[in-house]
Amino acid sequence: PMRVVSHGGGMSSKDKKDLIFAAMMLAMILVCLLMMQCSPSSDEAGAGRETAATQKQVEPEIALSIALPEADPSADEVIQLLEGIDHIQRPTAATPDNDPNGGLSKEGGYRAAVFFESDLVDEKYRENEDVLENATEGGGCVEVYANEEDAQERDGYLAAFDWTPFNSGSHRVVGNCVVRVSSHLDESHQHELEEAIIAALNVTRLAAAGQA
Repeated sequence: PMRVVSHGGGMSSKDKKDLIFAAMMLAMILVCLLMMQCSPSSDEAGAGRETAATQKQVEPEIALSIALPEADPSADEVIQLLEGIDHIQRPTAATPDNDPNGGLSKEGGYRAAVFFESDLVDEKYRENEDVLENATEGGGCVEVYANEEDAQERDGYLAAFDWTPFNSGSHRVVGNCVVRVSSHLDESHQHELEEAIIAALNVTRLAAAGQA
Protein backbone atom coordinates (compact mmCIF):
# COMPACT_ATOMS: atom_id res chain seq x y z
CA PRO A 1 0.00 0.00 0.00
CA MET A 2 1.07 3.60 -0.78
CA ARG A 3 2.35 5.53 2.16
CA VAL A 4 1.86 9.22 2.58
CA VAL A 5 4.91 10.81 4.01
CA SER A 6 4.11 13.77 6.21
CA HIS A 7 6.71 16.35 7.10
CA GLY A 8 6.11 17.67 10.52
CA GLY A 9 5.60 21.33 11.31
CA GLY A 10 2.98 22.05 8.49
CA MET A 11 3.44 24.53 5.59
CA SER A 12 6.26 27.02 5.96
CA SER A 13 5.71 30.78 5.72
CA LYS A 14 7.58 30.85 2.40
CA ASP A 15 5.38 28.09 0.97
CA LYS A 16 2.26 30.01 1.96
CA LYS A 17 3.53 33.16 0.25
CA ASP A 18 4.34 31.19 -2.90
CA LEU A 19 0.89 29.63 -2.93
CA ILE A 20 -0.83 33.01 -2.49
CA PHE A 21 1.29 34.51 -5.27
CA ALA A 22 0.43 31.65 -7.63
CA ALA A 23 -3.29 32.02 -6.85
CA MET A 24 -3.12 35.75 -7.57
CA MET A 25 -1.34 35.18 -10.89
CA LEU A 26 -3.95 32.60 -11.90
CA ALA A 27 -6.75 35.01 -11.05
CA MET A 28 -5.14 37.76 -13.14
CA ILE A 29 -4.77 35.43 -16.12
CA LEU A 30 -8.45 34.44 -15.89
CA VAL A 31 -9.51 38.11 -15.74
CA CYS A 32 -7.39 38.90 -18.83
CA LEU A 33 -8.91 36.00 -20.75
CA LEU A 34 -12.43 37.14 -19.89
CA MET A 35 -11.65 40.71 -20.99
CA MET A 36 -10.27 39.49 -24.32
CA GLN A 37 -13.44 37.50 -24.97
CA CYS A 38 -15.73 40.41 -24.13
CA SER A 39 -13.82 43.12 -25.99
CA PRO A 40 -14.61 43.57 -29.75
CA SER A 41 -11.81 43.02 -32.22
CA SER A 42 -10.33 46.03 -34.00
CA ASP A 43 -12.35 45.11 -37.12
CA GLU A 44 -15.54 44.86 -35.10
CA ALA A 45 -14.79 48.14 -33.34
CA GLY A 46 -14.16 49.82 -36.70
CA ALA A 47 -17.40 48.44 -38.07
CA GLY A 48 -19.20 49.71 -34.99
CA ARG A 49 -17.79 53.19 -35.50
CA GLU A 50 -18.76 53.08 -39.19
CA THR A 51 -22.31 52.00 -38.29
CA ALA A 52 -22.61 54.81 -35.75
CA ALA A 53 -21.32 57.34 -38.28
CA THR A 54 -23.75 56.07 -40.91
CA GLN A 55 -26.63 56.32 -38.46
CA LYS A 56 -25.70 59.93 -37.72
CA GLN A 57 -25.78 60.69 -41.43
CA VAL A 58 -29.01 58.84 -42.15
CA GLU A 59 -31.05 59.82 -39.11
CA PRO A 60 -31.58 63.50 -40.11
CA GLU A 61 -32.78 62.42 -43.56
CA ILE A 62 -35.20 59.90 -42.04
CA ALA A 63 -36.41 62.49 -39.54
CA LEU A 64 -36.95 64.97 -42.38
CA SER A 65 -39.08 62.57 -44.38
CA ILE A 66 -41.16 61.69 -41.32
CA ALA A 67 -41.62 65.25 -40.06
CA LEU A 68 -42.57 66.95 -43.32
CA PRO A 69 -45.93 66.59 -45.04
CA GLU A 70 -46.37 65.96 -48.75
CA ALA A 71 -45.45 68.97 -50.86
CA ASP A 72 -48.59 68.63 -53.02
CA PRO A 73 -47.75 71.61 -55.26
CA SER A 74 -49.86 72.65 -58.21
CA ALA A 75 -48.38 72.72 -61.71
CA ASP A 76 -47.99 76.51 -61.46
CA GLU A 77 -46.13 76.19 -58.14
CA VAL A 78 -43.77 73.60 -59.64
CA ILE A 79 -43.09 75.95 -62.56
CA GLN A 80 -42.22 78.74 -60.12
CA LEU A 81 -39.85 76.44 -58.22
CA LEU A 82 -38.09 75.28 -61.38
CA GLU A 83 -37.70 78.79 -62.75
CA GLY A 84 -35.43 79.61 -59.81
CA ILE A 85 -32.99 76.75 -60.46
CA ASP A 86 -29.81 77.16 -62.51
CA HIS A 87 -29.57 75.21 -65.79
CA ILE A 88 -33.34 74.70 -66.01
CA GLN A 89 -35.29 76.45 -68.76
CA ARG A 90 -38.84 76.61 -70.05
CA PRO A 91 -40.70 74.56 -67.42
CA THR A 92 -44.01 73.64 -69.04
CA ALA A 93 -47.07 71.92 -67.57
CA ALA A 94 -48.55 68.96 -69.43
CA THR A 95 -52.23 68.84 -70.35
CA PRO A 96 -54.37 65.77 -71.15
CA ASP A 97 -53.96 66.62 -74.85
CA ASN A 98 -50.15 66.91 -74.97
CA ASP A 99 -48.90 64.79 -72.07
CA PRO A 100 -45.98 62.70 -73.46
CA ASN A 101 -46.75 59.81 -71.10
CA GLY A 102 -50.53 59.92 -71.36
CA GLY A 103 -50.88 59.50 -67.59
CA LEU A 104 -52.28 62.85 -66.54
CA SER A 105 -55.33 62.65 -64.26
CA LYS A 106 -55.77 58.93 -64.82
CA GLU A 107 -56.36 56.61 -61.87
CA GLY A 108 -53.05 56.11 -60.06
CA GLY A 109 -51.38 58.54 -62.46
CA TYR A 110 -50.02 61.99 -61.76
CA ARG A 111 -52.36 64.91 -61.38
CA ALA A 112 -49.73 67.40 -62.51
CA ALA A 113 -46.54 67.06 -64.55
CA VAL A 114 -44.09 69.81 -65.43
CA PHE A 115 -41.43 69.11 -68.05
CA PHE A 116 -38.33 71.26 -68.47
CA GLU A 117 -35.22 71.68 -70.57
CA SER A 118 -31.64 71.97 -69.34
CA ASP A 119 -28.75 73.66 -71.11
CA LEU A 120 -26.58 70.85 -69.71
CA VAL A 121 -28.26 68.42 -72.15
CA ASP A 122 -26.90 68.17 -75.69
CA GLU A 123 -28.99 70.26 -78.10
CA LYS A 124 -29.88 67.26 -80.24
CA TYR A 125 -32.08 65.98 -77.37
CA ARG A 126 -33.95 69.29 -77.09
CA GLU A 127 -34.30 70.19 -80.74
CA ASN A 128 -38.10 70.40 -80.65
CA GLU A 129 -39.57 73.81 -80.05
CA ASP A 130 -42.23 72.22 -77.85
CA VAL A 131 -40.66 71.21 -74.52
CA LEU A 132 -43.23 68.45 -74.11
CA GLU A 133 -42.14 66.80 -77.36
CA ASN A 134 -38.64 66.48 -75.93
CA ALA A 135 -40.18 64.89 -72.81
CA THR A 136 -37.67 63.99 -70.06
CA GLU A 137 -34.85 63.54 -72.58
CA GLY A 138 -34.50 67.30 -72.96
CA GLY A 139 -34.02 67.93 -69.24
CA GLY A 140 -36.46 66.26 -66.91
CA CYS A 141 -39.84 66.39 -65.22
CA VAL A 142 -41.58 66.75 -61.87
CA GLU A 143 -44.65 64.53 -61.49
CA VAL A 144 -47.17 65.22 -58.71
CA TYR A 145 -49.38 62.36 -57.44
CA ALA A 146 -52.41 62.17 -55.19
CA ASN A 147 -50.36 60.54 -52.45
CA GLU A 148 -46.93 59.13 -51.65
CA GLU A 149 -48.02 55.54 -52.32
CA ASP A 150 -48.80 56.37 -55.96
CA ALA A 151 -45.49 58.22 -56.25
CA GLN A 152 -43.61 55.21 -54.86
CA GLU A 153 -45.41 52.92 -57.29
CA ARG A 154 -44.39 55.14 -60.20
CA ASP A 155 -40.79 55.21 -58.95
CA GLY A 156 -40.78 51.41 -58.79
CA TYR A 157 -42.02 51.24 -62.37
CA LEU A 158 -39.24 53.56 -63.55
CA ALA A 159 -36.66 51.56 -61.57
CA ALA A 160 -37.53 48.46 -63.60
CA PHE A 161 -35.86 50.15 -66.59
CA ASP A 162 -32.69 51.24 -64.82
CA TRP A 163 -29.55 49.78 -66.42
CA THR A 164 -31.47 48.89 -69.57
CA PRO A 165 -31.57 50.58 -73.01
CA PHE A 166 -34.93 52.06 -71.94
CA ASN A 167 -33.49 53.89 -68.93
CA SER A 168 -35.03 57.37 -68.88
CA GLY A 169 -32.68 58.87 -66.29
CA SER A 170 -32.58 59.37 -62.54
CA HIS A 171 -35.74 59.41 -60.42
CA ARG A 172 -36.43 60.18 -56.76
CA VAL A 173 -39.56 60.35 -54.62
CA VAL A 174 -40.14 63.49 -52.54
CA GLY A 175 -43.39 63.20 -50.60
CA ASN A 176 -46.05 62.74 -53.27
CA CYS A 177 -43.75 63.93 -56.09
CA VAL A 178 -41.38 62.09 -58.41
CA VAL A 179 -38.36 64.08 -59.59
CA ARG A 180 -36.93 62.89 -62.90
CA VAL A 181 -33.76 64.03 -64.67
CA SER A 182 -32.67 63.15 -68.22
CA SER A 183 -30.43 60.15 -68.89
CA HIS A 184 -28.53 62.34 -71.38
CA LEU A 185 -26.73 64.05 -68.52
CA ASP A 186 -23.66 62.60 -66.86
CA GLU A 187 -24.11 61.29 -63.32
CA SER A 188 -22.74 64.38 -61.58
CA HIS A 189 -25.05 66.74 -63.49
CA GLN A 190 -28.02 64.44 -62.92
CA HIS A 191 -27.29 64.53 -59.20
CA GLU A 192 -26.79 68.32 -59.22
CA LEU A 193 -30.15 69.03 -60.86
CA GLU A 194 -31.98 66.38 -58.85
CA GLU A 195 -30.72 67.74 -55.51
CA ALA A 196 -31.58 71.34 -56.49
CA ILE A 197 -35.16 70.36 -57.35
CA ILE A 198 -35.54 68.26 -54.19
CA ALA A 199 -34.25 71.16 -52.06
CA ALA A 200 -36.86 73.47 -53.62
CA LEU A 201 -39.64 70.94 -53.00
CA ASN A 202 -38.53 70.49 -49.38
CA VAL A 203 -38.82 74.24 -48.85
CA THR A 204 -42.45 73.88 -49.94
CA ARG A 205 -42.89 70.99 -47.51
CA LEU A 206 -41.35 73.03 -44.67
CA ALA A 207 -43.77 75.87 -45.44
CA ALA A 208 -46.67 73.40 -45.39
CA ALA A 209 -45.46 72.02 -42.06
CA GLY A 210 -45.39 75.56 -40.63
CA GLN A 211 -48.99 76.14 -41.66
CA ALA A 212 -50.21 72.81 -40.26
